[in-house]
Amino acid sequence: MKKFFTLSIFIFVFLLFAPEISAADYYISPSGSDSNSGSLSSPWRTLEKAGAGAEAGDTVYIREGVYNEMLHPQNSGTANAYITFVNYNNEEVTIDGTGIALQWQGLIDVQDVSYIKVVGLRVINSTDDGIYVKNADHVEIRDNYTYDTYQSGIGVWSSTNVIVDGNEIEFANNGGHNENLSVDGSDNIIISNNNVHHGFNSPYGGEGINMKNGTTNTKVFGNVVHDIPKLAFGVDAWQKHTYNIEIYNNIAYNARWGFILESEQGGLAEDLWVYNNLAYNIDEAGYALPEWGIAGPVDKVYYINNVAYDCRYGFWSRHANVSNVVIRNNIFNQIRSAPAINLYSGTENEFTIDYNLLTDALFIDASSANFRLQPGSPAIDAGSLQFAPDTDFDGNARPQGAGVDIGAFEYGSANRPGDANADGKVDGIDYVIWLSHYNQNTANAASDGDFNSDNTVDGIDYVIWLQNYN
Repeated sequence: MKKFFTLSIFIFVFLLFAPEISAADYYISPSGSDSNSGSLSSPWRTLEKAGAGAEAGDTVYIREGVYNEMLHPQNSGTANAYITFVNYNNEEVTIDGTGIALQWQGLIDVQDVSYIKVVGLRVINSTDDGIYVKNADHVEIRDNYTYDTYQSGIGVWSSTNVIVDGNEIEFANNGGHNENLSVDGSDNIIISNNNVHHGFNSPYGGEGINMKNGTTNTKVFGNVVHDIPKLAFGVDAWQKHTYNIEIYNNIAYNARWGFILESEQGGLAEDLWVYNNLAYNIDEAGYALPEWGIAGPVDKVYYINNVAYDCRYGFWSRHANVSNVVIRNNIFNQIRSAPAINLYSGTENEFTIDYNLLTDALFIDASSANFRLQPGSPAIDAGSLQFAPDTDFDGNARPQGAGVDIGAFEYGSANRPGDANADGKVDGIDYVIWLSHYNQNTANAASDGDFNSDNTVDGIDYVIWLQNYN
């Protein structure tokens, strides 16, 4: 007991007086030299030097210019001391892979390390991935841009606790495998607020964002995928158990397919949630369960409060090995082929399909992709609370009225004082609405310009509009 007490005191004293990790700032510039100190006035020259030299807690600021080399972090940070590689003062930093042969690598290559951040870099002309994360843990890939990559713009493989946020991926998959943004065999991943567009129609890949092959506990939200020759968003269990994936508050347009869930090589896909999403101008189905490849089991799937507009089908399934699928509170409008919800014959008992709206939802302006609801929409208060998300596409609480609305937006949730047409803005259109009802009595409140709901459109309502204008 005495030895244990003495050891405990020793550990306490050591932790109390242990030196903190000494974090340093380093700078890279095309005009620098690797023999320099790495300071702002005496910067290093190469990314290779930075990747080898940066240690836990360090920040490497990369100055404007073109770097014809890889960035490969070789050391790990810690939970309280990430290693960060970031463009200096929002300068344009380009990592150009012209002439660099890569194989299962990225121009930014984050492999076998932990606690790394990569922020604000421009990556072009890669012969493999733009940014590649593999066997890594606690990695953040934020606000980067990739262009013209043979395989993925960003790939995450066999990693945990990775955030991919705010990146733009353009012209990915110009001949190689995988997807524009691929997540394979990884756990606890966040894919958020990325813009993925104008990918190539590679014979081996070319989809937008895909979670696959054993990926688990992953959230995909706030992303926009467009002008993609294949599917925009996908989950493919491939050969491994893939589960607990949420896909919400995303937008897909100008793609062949919208949101696809599948298992091409027999792996079980389950606990998949697709909600508050928008799919429009889609060649095939906005939402689908296709039977591609071996078509393994897909179980416990929820399509809730989505919108499909100007698609061949709203929902389409040709998968015989599905179970426990719920399709609820969705709006499928301007669907080009009947029926709007098209199921594989013999699987109907595996689906619960209710509270969906197939007639005109009275969107504010579908031609401008504004799928909020006008007053009098049949979607208002017409949905089911069961499985409905707590918030809508805009992050506002659901429900706003007597019941849950069908679709991705709750009527009234986007309204600001002075916003007559509920488009989330207070502008000249709202003024015109107010003016056209001026000096009139109305029971329609804000939709007629009565912003204080006193049943009269008058000067007080104009003041409310003016105070909130723009």
